Amino acid sequence: GNYDKAYSNLEKYLVINDSLNANQNIEAATEIEAKYQTEKKEQEIKFLSEVAQKQKYIYLSIVALLLTLGAFLFYGYRNKIKTAEKLNELNELKSRFFANISHEFRTPLTLIKSPVQSLQSEITNESQKSKLDLIDKNSNRMLDLVDQLLELSKLDSGKLQLILKEGNVATFLNSL
Repeated sequence: GNYDKAYSNLEKYLVINDSLNANQNIEAATEIEAKYQTEKKEQEIKFLSEVAQKQKYIYLSIVALLLTLGAFLFYGYRNKIKTAEKLNELNELKSRFFANISHEFRTPLTLIKSPVQSLQSEITNESQKSKLDLIDKNSNRMLDLVDQLLELSKLDSGKLQLILKEGNVATFLNSL
């Protein structure tokens, strides 16, 4: 029957209950905050793990790309070397061909030239002598051309030495 005391106790109860509820709310908020922070950290860890995984794939892709590029460069360089070797081989074959052809022309020309020179000394007819001179002159020209072919093959093989002579260039060019 003591209503004042009951009311006073009820007020104390409500204050204590509010205090307890506030403490429980703070603990619940702290717990929720801790869960949130934990989830946030887990998401960051998951994100960083995915980024690390993607970086690994990117690095592997770059390495594969560099290896592929290196392989293409290597094969290109090797093909270039093979091509250069084939060109050198063809150049040597060409030089040998010209040298052989030159020798093959040289022999018949000298065999033609020798009888022509002996006939020149024996014949007295000027018409025939001028024809033999023309044959001799053209055979000399052919021999000069064959000699030039031989010199070209020597030049290609690196065996031709430069012979310097003093002379009048204008006269030389006029004679050519």
